[in-house]
Amino acid sequence: MEYIGLSIDDIKEIQRNATLKRLTMQVDYHTDIEKRLPKSYLHRLNVSSRVLVVHPNRCSKRLIPSIQSIFGRKYQLVERSFEISANNDDQVAETVEKKVEKKLLHMQNQMDNVQSLLSLISQKLNIADESFDRSAMKVREREAIVDSK
Repeated sequence: MEYIGLSIDDIKEIQRNATLKRLTMQVDYHTDIEKRLPKSYLHRLNVSSRVLVVHPNRCSKRLIPSIQSIFGRKYQLVERSFEISANNDDQVAETVEKKVEKKLLHMQNQMDNVQSLLSLISQKLNIADESFDRSAMKVREREAIVDSK
């Protein structure tokens, strides 16, 4: 019987070659992406170009006031936003109410027009129906109510 196989050293070499090939593919992919992206975007992403200088013994005289000003501003902004939102809510509710009233009046006018057209059609066709007379009375009552407002 013949045994066909690989020795342990051959397997390690194949794995090493595979990892090297994978890394070269990744490098090619990243260079391709860098070529396609704008320079300004790449400059923002480039962390190594930024230099941060730390002075450990320097006392920050503005640390506490800056923290207080940041939190104070946020508190004031939150307080103002609540006041503004309360005023805006009232205004929004009023505008929505006005829009709904306008749409309701428009729909009532359309219904009245349809009703009058139907009554004219029934008169032309000599159809006598009590429902048209009742609805005409309701239309007149509704007009009287709207006019009284």
